[in-house]
Formats: sequence, C-alpha cells, structure tokens
Amino acid sequence: MRIGDRTSSGSQREYTFDLSKARTGKEITVLGHYIKIVEATDAAASVKIAVQHNIPSKFRTLNNDGMIYEGQGFTKFFITNEVQTGKELTVIISNGPDDYDVQNATQNVIQEIVKPVITQGGTEGTNAAVSVGTTATQILSADADRTGYALANMTAGKTVFLGTTSGVTATNGFPLNGGDKMSWNGRHALYGIVQAGTADIRKIDQGTA
Repeated sequence: MRIGDRTSSGSQREYTFDLSKARTGKEITVLGHYIKIVEATDAAASVKIAVQHNIPSKFRTLNNDGMIYEGQGFTKFFITNEVQTGKELTVIISNGPDDYDVQNATQNVIQEIVKPVITQGGTEGTNAAVSVGTTATQILSADADRTGYALANMTAGKTVFLGTTSGVTATNGFPLNGGDKMSWNGRHALYGIVQAGTADIRKIDQGTA
C-alpha cells in the first residue's frame, strides 16, 4: 500500500493498493466523509469497502469511479479484495466530493509506508498523553510542518468531541468514542471536550521527517 496527499479546494488522503495481494477486512484508520476510486489499472479491478464497521453486510463492491458518501463521517474503513495479479487501484478519502477534483488536484510525492519512526520529542514526531476535560482542551497546536497525526481515546465509555477551535462543544464537535482511533493529515490546531469527567487521549504528532 502506498499513501500520499492531494490538494485542490480541500485536503485528501490517497491510498494505492496492490491488488496482487489478497486482503480480508484490512482496517485503515482515517477521518473522512467520502471515498472514491479515482484510478485503476483497468475496469475489471475492484475492491470491497465498508466504512466504520467490519460487517459483511456493510461492504460494497467498487471499481474505477465508484464512490461511498457517509454523511455522518467515519474514522476508519475496511477493504477486502481477491488476488488480481498485476492490478492496482487508488482510493481518495476526503470530506466530500467537492474537495476532490481529479483534473486540477496537485499530487505530492507518494512514499511507501514501512513503519513510522516515532521518537519522544525528536524531529520525526512526538507522542504524548493529554487529559481532556469539560472545558475545551488543546490536544494539538497548529503546525505548518506537520505531516499527519493520530489519536486514540483510551477511556472506555467516554466520548471526546473534537474541533479545530476552542469553541468546540458536545453539540458541534466530531465524536471520538472510547476505544476508537483516528488519523488525519491536517496542520490545524485541535481541541477536545467531554461532557463529564475526563478522558485520556494519546497522540502522535508527526512532524517533518
């Protein structure tokens, strides 16, 4: 699997899958509302994708130009495919169809992801725990050099509501339920809030390598 970013009117995450390798419900953690197959080796190349839940009835078969839109958003998707020797297929994750314009998007260099290098306080990235309470708590500061981040909510039964400003509330925030994980490539600040008590959020903030 190769991963990269595209930009047009919005931000997207791009995944290219080598279909020579079979997958069964492989989980990809990423935040979005919209999935679209934008490139395929040929019209017969196909995968099955389900958003948010790895349940057989949720999987849809997609080939080139196929798409899924999830209005409430998702934090992960699952992919299944049979062996299709010599074929590749590229998936775009974004916040909606208006965020992706295949004709005008500029594609950054796509790099093979082997294993992230995470150091405590080093230049490659930082990891830390953040206690999120009932007032907006800053989880990430804005960083123009950030290449991505990942979050995990370690507190069972406690939903953290996320937003890009300190005005985030349980009403307008994006929910990250207890036990859930997410990743994204935004360079914005990020705040969280809970309705009662506190939640333990673990973060990886990936800086310029």
